[in-house]
Amino acid sequence: MKKLSSLIFAGSLALAGCSLNNHSESEKKWLATLAGCSVADAVTTRRVLDEGGYEMNPLIGKNPSNEELILAKSIGIGVLYAGGQLHPDKRELLYQIGTGVYCGAALWNYSQMKEKRIDAGLNIKF
Repeated sequence: MKKLSSLIFAGSLALAGCSLNNHSESEKKWLATLAGCSVADAVTTRRVLDEGGYEMNPLIGKNPSNEELILAKSIGIGVLYAGGQLHPDKRELLYQIGTGVYCGAALWNYSQMKEKRIDAGLNIKF
């Protein structure tokens, strides 16, 4: 699991880090948050899949491999990054939308883990 999250995070930051010189501080923070939420989504998805759940994204199938999860998250971030490069005036909004999608997916996965009593492997108390 650590390898999966490390690969997604590193890959996402490497892709996004191609050129951050033209990003505002706020855009950089949103991009980092987006990458973190992508990792949270992938890790929680993997936990749910390992316990018999299924992926709801029809583009990657019901039981994607770690490689397919990494690819899907990297493509998602890459598309948002490219969109931000093409439309700098919409960059922050794109990163905010992506963050909402990935964090929302991670929260959904976490709710499924709690419902099915799947150990999150994390010690988080709300």
